Amino acid sequence: MINLLPYVIGAAVVGILHMSAPDHWLTLCVLARNKQWAPKRLFRISFMTAIGHVWLSIV
Repeated sequence: MINLLPYVIGAAVVGILHMSAPDHWLTLCVLARNKQWAPKRLFRISFMTAIGHVWLSIV
């Protein structure tokens, strides 16, 4: 059987490095500040954005 752990770890590392680009988080931070979003709302919107980004990358 194939060990998937190295692939999962590799994907996580690439995802973390990819996320560190300012165009991936700065926009949401500016929107949150200007619209005075609560931290829970910012998390929810960030999570939905991340899921959409991953889905489009897979497609």
